[in-house]
Amino acid sequence: MTTPTWNAGTGGDHDVGFAADARRLSVDNGHAVVNGPFAFATCLRETGYADSAIELRNLQPGDALCVRTNGHRLALVTIVSASEQAVEFGATAWDPPVPS
Repeated sequence: MTTPTWNAGTGGDHDVGFAADARRLSVDNGHAVVNGPFAFATCLRETGYADSAIELRNLQPGDALCVRTNGHRLALVTIVSASEQAVEFGATAWDPPVPS
């Protein structure tokens, strides 16, 4: 899904995409694995955002990540499925932008 508040794809300058080796998920502006509650407040309070890519083999259906978007928004990404060919996920991005 690509909208004014969410940017997914391949290559550079995307919120979420495959890393160069296709075995990792790249989250350009930081991510944090969360256990819930799956809400804006959880992502806003989270302090453990990481910039490293995520090994696809470590992603399981139902895993949730808080993501910082390149539009300075917070999003909750829930993994539906992940393989080296595709990553399917649901995403909720909140408006307005938050301070970085």
